[in-house]
Amino acid sequence: MAGSTLVGSIGRRRVPAVLAWGSVAAVMIVPVAIAAFSPYLASRNMPYIVGGFAGIVGLSLLFLKPLLPASAPARPASMNGLSPDRPSTSAFRAQA
Repeated sequence: MAGSTLVGSIGRRRVPAVLAWGSVAAVMIVPVAIAAFSPYLASRNMPYIVGGFAGIVGLSLLFLKPLLPASAPARPASMNGLSPDRPSTSAFRAQA
């Protein structure tokens, strides 16, 4: 009964998305938590600890990077081939 109220309040279409992003968050948080409770931290100096956690967080962000284009809004067809920091080559041809 409690599950049906949860699905009703969130919506049937959002439950898979919440589960998917929750699993992504778990994949990113679990390695940090494991490293935070490591017994080897007691024998290390602060620069080694900070560097180790920076590496763990960096690898977690690399895991997230391929997922970002999937959640980005679609670009209009008129912008194909253009980047925001570079004008199109047709603009240069028109000036010449």
